[in-house]
Amino acid sequence: MIIASASRLRQTGFKKITPWALCLALFLFFPMRAQGETVTFPFFIDFPLLNTIVLQTAFDGPDQSAVVLDEYEGCRRITLSQPLFREKGELIHLKTRFFTRMGALVQEQCILPVEYRGQLSVLLRPVIQESWVLRFHLKDLTLYDLHGDPLQLTPAIRPLIRGVLSDYLKRFEFDLRPSIREVKSFILPLIPAEYQDRAQRMLESMRPGRIAVSPRGLRLEIVAEAAAVYTAETEPQVLTESDLKAIVHTWEALDVFLVQLITSMTVSPLSASEKHGLVSALLE
Repeated sequence: MIIASASRLRQTGFKKITPWALCLALFLFFPMRAQGETVTFPFFIDFPLLNTIVLQTAFDGPDQSAVVLDEYEGCRRITLSQPLFREKGELIHLKTRFFTRMGALVQEQCILPVEYRGQLSVLLRPVIQESWVLRFHLKDLTLYDLHGDPLQLTPAIRPLIRGVLSDYLKRFEFDLRPSIREVKSFILPLIPAEYQDRAQRMLESMRPGRIAVSPRGLRLEIVAEAAAVYTAETEPQVLTESDLKAIVHTWEALDVFLVQLITSMTVSPLSASEKHGLVSALLE
């Protein structure tokens, strides 16, 4: 399997954790009076970050390439290179450069090899499982020549190439489990002792919710069961336009927390002094 694990994602260069974790911690231990309910915390995986993840975990060869098939000393070979992700409706559109050589091995010699170059266009539907593994369901696969026209493959080669490419793309996975464990281990020490049980129950109930594609990237909801939620003592105030803009700006800065957290973890868990320093920096 092609698995993008947290250990590989740490190489993407993010070194700071945003205040989202602190906000969740404050949410957990502020005095609350209402009955418990289900709460959600959204976060994004931006397309540039998704592209970086894929480059580091699957397309890590020369010229951002991935070898999909290599048999008989190159007699049968398929490579993809320079992937690019973007949104297309409710799906992810992946485009890569494409090269293949297909021949027959006869007496240890490659006979009648045929080469094709062009572009691969793929439509993928992201799916997040209860186990926090992000996968992609293949919805469409099209090959184009260098001029952007549909690639004309010989009938004998077409099913082989499409089958190999489909199997390769279906195996790609993005494992969030190590990062979710790090989120929980980071938040729990921030909670006062009298609220530790409540916080522990909420963190243990965290599970993936809906996932959607936007022009910006992937939006995933984290769902949790809160023992209690805060109820305001006064009537709600009408927000001014400037207040609304400030809230939107702040939320946009917060909702990328988990994306950055995925790539910011060190090889070993944070020490007590590191956590203290990080919390101090966030409070400042």
